[in-house]
Amino acid sequence: MEERQEPELSLSCQNFNGHFSQATHALLTSCTRKEVVGCFSHFEPETQEYLYKVYALVGAQIRENVIAEFNSICSEHQVFEVLDHVSDRALITATEAGDHIHPEKVVKEVAVRRKLQEMDEVKRKLGLAQEENDSLEAQLKVLRLEMDKARDQGSDNALYKKIQNANIELFKLLD
Repeated sequence: MEERQEPELSLSCQNFNGHFSQATHALLTSCTRKEVVGCFSHFEPETQEYLYKVYALVGAQIRENVIAEFNSICSEHQVFEVLDHVSDRALITATEAGDHIHPEKVVKEVAVRRKLQEMDEVKRKLGLAQEENDSLEAQLKVLRLEMDKARDQGSDNALYKKIQNANIELFKLLD
């Protein structure tokens, strides 16, 4: 199986990952060795040590799984890209204004900007579709005029059929 190459993370994203990893580690290792062994006080000391090692291994595996899932969710929702943008924007805003940075405001600004970009892309695609539609309608109008002209002139049946077939093709395209 081919391993997917992850792009290099910026320093702010690496810090973000590191802090999450530390928080997860702190959460999973909040119990001291003495507290864990105390939970198994009715076992022999050797068994208590073994159970602590199992506890530590399970905790490490849970931590790995949580961090992997965290990274997956961050990738899926483009958190690292947004974080880079927010960091850049916050730095620019702080430099320009000399004010305290409000992360909520910056995140909302980024979200609004992304939605506006999406709307612009949809409008662009709609404009292209409209141009294509207009072009097809113009071609259809020309073909109808040619067909009417051919009928009026009593021209041969071959030209009439050719125009009629082209007309049918255009109707199919419009549907």
